[in-house]
Amino acid sequence: MEAQRVDKYLKTLFPTLSGRHIEEALANGLVYLGKNPFRKKGAHLSEPLDCTRLEQHLEKLRKGNPQLHFKILHDEADFCIVDKPAGVPSQPNGLMETETVTHWGLSHFPALLTEFPEIQPTITPHRLDIGTS
Repeated sequence: MEAQRVDKYLKTLFPTLSGRHIEEALANGLVYLGKNPFRKKGAHLSEPLDCTRLEQHLEKLRKGNPQLHFKILHDEADFCIVDKPAGVPSQPNGLMETETVTHWGLSHFPALLTEFPEIQPTITPHRLDIGTS
């Protein structure tokens, strides 16, 4: 393996992740070098990292959060309108967030997984501010 910066290496492996998401993955111990979490974004690598935990986390995000429940106000074949309470984000602002309308939608509408096949932390096409219900 040719020596390269960790953040550049992870971006080639996970092109849908932003730089901020990569920083969060490192900060939260989702990437390992050997048996230890690797947290140095700008360090140069000469051997591959173990990204198994990051892959597992992204797959978990992709499946959504079945613990969330929102009242469906209107349901059509191509869209639905839900009652999003104030204080609940429409989409995650970070890689570790799991309590958003996006996560509810992914868990309650499995067909979304075929529409958005790439593992990515955000898919909400329309959103409201956190404070807006």
